[in-house]
Amino acid sequence: MAYQKPSFKRQVIAVLSAVANCNFGQKFAKPTDPDIAAKRSVSNAISQDGAIKSYINNGSSPWELVWGPVTSNSQAQCTWHSDNTMYVAKTDSFQGSDHPLYVVAIAGTNAISMKGWLQEDANVWRQYKWPTNKRKSGKISSGTHLGVSILQDMQYNGQTLLDFFKSLDLTQQGKPYEIATTGHSLGGALAPVLALALKEWTIAEKHNAIVVSANPSAGATPGNRRFAEYYINTLGAENYHSIINANDMVPHAWEPDMLKMIPNLYNNETFGFIKINKRIVHLMNDYISILSVRHPFQKYTRIAKEQEKLTTFQGRPDPKNTTCKDFPTEVIYQHTIAYFLDGFLFPDDVREQIISIERQKSPA
Repeated sequence: MAYQKPSFKRQVIAVLSAVANCNFGQKFAKPTDPDIAAKRSVSNAISQDGAIKSYINNGSSPWELVWGPVTSNSQAQCTWHSDNTMYVAKTDSFQGSDHPLYVVAIAGTNAISMKGWLQEDANVWRQYKWPTNKRKSGKISSGTHLGVSILQDMQYNGQTLLDFFKSLDLTQQGKPYEIATTGHSLGGALAPVLALALKEWTIAEKHNAIVVSANPSAGATPGNRRFAEYYINTLGAENYHSIINANDMVPHAWEPDMLKMIPNLYNNETFGFIKINKRIVHLMNDYISILSVRHPFQKYTRIAKEQEKLTTFQGRPDPKNTTCKDFPTEVIYQHTIAYFLDGFLFPDDVREQIISIERQKSPA
């Protein structure tokens, strides 16, 4: 199937998603520093003149930071780092629309966060029942359950994310607006689930004028087959906009048939027959077998899998990896830069500013 390139709206939301990774790789001296640094980075990207501001404000009312950023942090070797980051940006009118758009942007895995890697990303052995309509709503992984719980408990000026939306006059007056959750990698697994929680709130409170959409990229599978079915029946397929790279390892987790494809992702002519270490292949096969035994009847299943095929692109090989043919190097490239170039098709100056935000020096 031909790749359906994202609309400009989806591209803008993806830029705001990328900005959420502003504390990536940074170490801080004090536990309060990550929030301060994130606020400075997000505010600068959205409000100060530059490629990102020019791009996201094209034909829209100015974007503004209205909640957060808020971070959840861990300490290691006398420094602090962010495990999770989230903020909300708003525009009163996106390209002539008559209602506001709120984007809830969630950071991906921080490379130096062991909590992110072990307790959220790879924590899939146990599954938790989705709390609403338990018999029909399926289950999500332990890691996703933990991550979404952290996001829901975050507070900015004494308000959780849901408190913030409940407090809006627009909600009380029944006027329409859209909430779009977004995130990449870990954020790509958490953003859809957070969107479901917000959608269930609008249903329970009969806020029929509020549209909730999920806009993940590069996310691992958050739940089992029953959860995937319940998800689309509740949110609506028209409000689910996932973008993945067919050559990215992360979206291949945790559906068993997709996991089996990982060892040969780059073992072909296009990538110069890059092979994975045989020991890792054996470990992955063991991993798949254990997952199948743990969840024989409710295996992990991607949300809207057939629909997602239309928004799955083919990331081109890393041009710098043609000589060494290193598997981990290609994995990182396909999970990051390939999305900017081949998936979201960002302009060069926007891409460069995003990369500069994610690679800024640590203040510690």
